[in-house]
Amino acid sequence: MIRYLMEFLTEFNYPHQISMRILSAPSMKEFCNIFQFLYKYIKADTQKTTALESKPTEEIPRIFKMLGYPFTISKSNLYSVGSPHAWPMVLGALCWLIELIRHAISVGQDIEGHVLFPEDNYEASDYQEEGPQPEDKYFFRYLEKSYAAFMMGTELDELGEFDAEFIDNIRSRNAALLEGMEELMKESVSREEELDTLKNDSSRLQTLAERKTTLASDREKFQNYLGDLGKHGKQLQEKNDQLLEELQGLKVEQEAVTQENAMLQQTLNNQELSAADVERMKHEKRELQKAIEQLEKGRDYFDQQIWEKEMQYAKKHEETEKQIREYNEMARKLKLIPPSAENANGIDFEMHFNPHSQRPDQRAHMDFKGTIKPALLRLKQHISEKSRTTQSQVITEEEAFDQISEMVSDKQEEATALEMKLQVLDKDLNWKKEIMSKEYQKTTGTAQSLDEGVQQMRAKVLEYEVAVEEKERKLKEVKLRVEQSVDEREEEKEEYSQFILKACHMIMEHKTLIQNRTHELLEQAEEILEQTKQAEVPKSSTSIPEQAVEEQS
Repeated sequence: MIRYLMEFLTEFNYPHQISMRILSAPSMKEFCNIFQFLYKYIKADTQKTTALESKPTEEIPRIFKMLGYPFTISKSNLYSVGSPHAWPMVLGALCWLIELIRHAISVGQDIEGHVLFPEDNYEASDYQEEGPQPEDKYFFRYLEKSYAAFMMGTELDELGEFDAEFIDNIRSRNAALLEGMEELMKESVSREEELDTLKNDSSRLQTLAERKTTLASDREKFQNYLGDLGKHGKQLQEKNDQLLEELQGLKVEQEAVTQENAMLQQTLNNQELSAADVERMKHEKRELQKAIEQLEKGRDYFDQQIWEKEMQYAKKHEETEKQIREYNEMARKLKLIPPSAENANGIDFEMHFNPHSQRPDQRAHMDFKGTIKPALLRLKQHISEKSRTTQSQVITEEEAFDQISEMVSDKQEEATALEMKLQVLDKDLNWKKEIMSKEYQKTTGTAQSLDEGVQQMRAKVLEYEVAVEEKERKLKEVKLRVEQSVDEREEEKEEYSQFILKACHMIMEHKTLIQNRTHELLEQAEEILEQTKQAEVPKSSTSIPEQAVEEQS
């Protein structure tokens, strides 16, 4: 998806700097620039002064929802848009927006043939309630031709041929409708004649109308009477059902009262206690009931307190597990986990959280201060030493490169001097040739000696040319080795710099934060549990609340 976004931005001339490295983890500013660049293809009047620039975390989710994006983009994803857990979701939304823009562009390229005017592939009798009609196409062409002729100098009075052409097109298009209209006109005339004939026979029509009115009124009266009878019958039925239910209830109450009286009479006959004992027992019952209610209230209060503390502990537990999980993921990316990883050096940097351990120092399953932190410090020192060694090597290579550059410049100067010397020799050679050509006519003996001198000079020139070619070849080889060495040192320097930054800044700060936060949470949990265990319970409480408190602790 990153490559797809990169291709679209490059194709449509994105005005800002862009690369695969930037798109792998963009900042909020870069993401806003990309979104504004894409959104202008949907809404061309988008400016940086709008709310999109001042409140992007609120406007961007609203715009995606308005465009019909099927998923929800939260503000938290936009606050950390370049993070590994948020960027894939936002990148998918941008690719969906690109697909929408490409579809809109492809539709807009042939808008007249597909959207503005429908194809003439249906009969003239077909009619569309919404959208452009086929007649609109003829009218549009009529306006186009008339306006073009007017712009070419034709007067308004001379545009009649376009009017006639437009009328002929409409008539040819609606020929079937015109024929149907004529048939409807003939049928309308015949219907009007029949209506006039019926109106002339007024006496019979008036009698039938009066009879119809009378029957309609009688029908309405009978319907109202039947409705009243139905309502009265329903009311009587409901009243009868209520009376039957009341009668049944009274019978049940009578039987219950009879049984209760019999039981009370039997109890009274068998009772040996006095009235004072009965009153005392009732008073003790009320006191016991009040004590039970107070104990139940206390139990409910402690249960609520225990539940709240357990919820707080569960939240802290989840936060701790999340931070340890993020730490382990970061350590895997930096090749510190497992112990056989490239940068682990046989040390287990992975942390495991065990909330069920009785001792706080054993819940992390790893001694951070005694094992992880010293190992990280040694790793940091090793990286620093390796970086210093690399820097010294780079300085040595730079010095060697400077020496080679000086040697190359010296060789270039020597080559220039040889070329100048060669030019001088060429001039001398030409001058001597002229002298030799003149003296050749005078004497042949002198010519042989001159030929020998020329051969010697040519041999020297060839030697100089071979030497120059050899120097140039060596110079190219030296330049190539220097460039390769410089590129390798630059790549190593960049890799070690990135590694140092990630290892020192991200791991140490994140590890320290996790450790401190873990100890704080564990201490708070221990204090809460101790307070819960030491909470005082009233002496009059029953064994049920004490057992509940022991189970919760």
